Amino acid sequence: MNKIFIRIVNGLLLLIFCNCFIIKCGELFADKVSGENMKVRKPVVSGMFYEGDPEKLKKEISRYLAEADGKPVSGNVIALISPHAGYVYSGRAAAFAYKTLEGKNIKRVFVLAPTHCIGFRGASIPDVDAYETPLGIIDLDKKTCASLLKKKSFTSIAQAHSREHSLEVQLPFLQYVLGKDFLLIPVIIGQLQEGDYSRIADALKACLTDGDLLVISSDFIHQGSRFGYMPAKENIKETVKKIDMEAIELILKKDGPGFISYVGSTGATICGRDPIGILLYMLPGDARGFLLKYYTSGDITGDETETVSYASIAFTSESGFYGGDDSSEAGMDKGNKDFLSNEDKKVLLKLARNTVEECVRERKISGIEDHDKVTGRLKEKSGVFVTLTKKGGLRGCIGYIEPVEPLYKAVMDMAVNACTRDFRFNPVSEDELSDIEIEISVLTRPEKISGPEGFIPGEHGIIIKKGWNQAVFLPQVAPEQGWDRETTLEHLCMKAGLPANEWQKQGMEFYIFRAIVFSEGNQR
Repeated sequence: MNKIFIRIVNGLLLLIFCNCFIIKCGELFADKVSGENMKVRKPVVSGMFYEGDPEKLKKEISRYLAEADGKPVSGNVIALISPHAGYVYSGRAAAFAYKTLEGKNIKRVFVLAPTHCIGFRGASIPDVDAYETPLGIIDLDKKTCASLLKKKSFTSIAQAHSREHSLEVQLPFLQYVLGKDFLLIPVIIGQLQEGDYSRIADALKACLTDGDLLVISSDFIHQGSRFGYMPAKENIKETVKKIDMEAIELILKKDGPGFISYVGSTGATICGRDPIGILLYMLPGDARGFLLKYYTSGDITGDETETVSYASIAFTSESGFYGGDDSSEAGMDKGNKDFLSNEDKKVLLKLARNTVEECVRERKISGIEDHDKVTGRLKEKSGVFVTLTKKGGLRGCIGYIEPVEPLYKAVMDMAVNACTRDFRFNPVSEDELSDIEIEISVLTRPEKISGPEGFIPGEHGIIIKKGWNQAVFLPQVAPEQGWDRETTLEHLCMKAGLPANEWQKQGMEFYIFRAIVFSEGNQR
């Protein structure tokens, strides 16, 4: 009788456990908010990597921030590198990074984090509407996410997000420091190959606007037999620090290719290598890096046989992601810091939209309405291209390479030409207008280079000339098509009516330029 009773009790306990497990799985993966049919990515490491109780979590973060007593950084913070281990290990380092955001008015945060759960190539954005932590809900910027998903190298892989901790652990710090008003663009980065870094960087950079923040989630060296990386048998701590610091020095120098090469040659187990690499391809010329905190888990546990290194780094810029002498933001000659403001971009996009609408609907051009919004910069002559896309496909693209007209007037003229005079397409019809998206590329003055090796796909636009033949590609063409330098030049030769290999022969002239690229899809 007792055995029967015990079996019944055990069965009931098992049933309760299974029901609880099913409910918990439903919470994690069904991810529906009652009454709103809203998909939410629930926290999966709450209570393990950080406190699961909201009040305890606030106290935990508050304590780390209070202990972060580093010197303030100069300039506007545009990017952070922050670790993603359990807060008991990496919380102190993360606090040094997030303390730089106190009092800042940041409306959107792009978080790039490495994958630990599945292998894939490229970047993945989750098919959800929000992320949740014990501190509440963070809405995604769905429009920007949708725009990115149209770009090459971006996809949506559910398994890359469902159990991944590296992105999640950044969110409570962001919520505590920034409050509830910011929007999130969460990106899990897979394993990248040459060309992926600049392609993803260009796509992200095209979405950035004034006041956005980029957070890179990464621990540094994982050392010990458990991690399969043992760079020394003696003086382990000193060796690990030396390797870490050489990698960090390359990061502070903004040397993306050098950093990727160094990690590859040393085998350094820096799990956020690829997200960091993307960041280094995005930083503007005037960006300054600051190492805020560095230590290893061994400094906390006292055990140096197996350690993970943690570093927090901030990058600042006076003029944002498109500032500085060596900025890849084009439309300005190198060294000119009078960059287009976000308001200037909005004015130009509105002007282009109104021009296209009037041209197609009424067969006339009225001109600009708000003359007071035409700033001095918009009155300066600039090269510019206006590109029309329809459901992701090219629908028209025409422009001036050289600075022929004032920028605002050139945008109007090229908007008309793109919708009516691109010989590759029929003129845009009225019933297409709702599907048309406008992109504007403001160009620097072309600079002649001695040979093709001076052309960097994704950073430069390229012009080739030979005799009467010439052709041009904008900077975004190569990364959008997934082309390397050689492939880009081959296609450019064919566009110019020349044999594909003509770029390798004597007599070819090469010119490069940069471009500020902005579209209706990333201006909110």
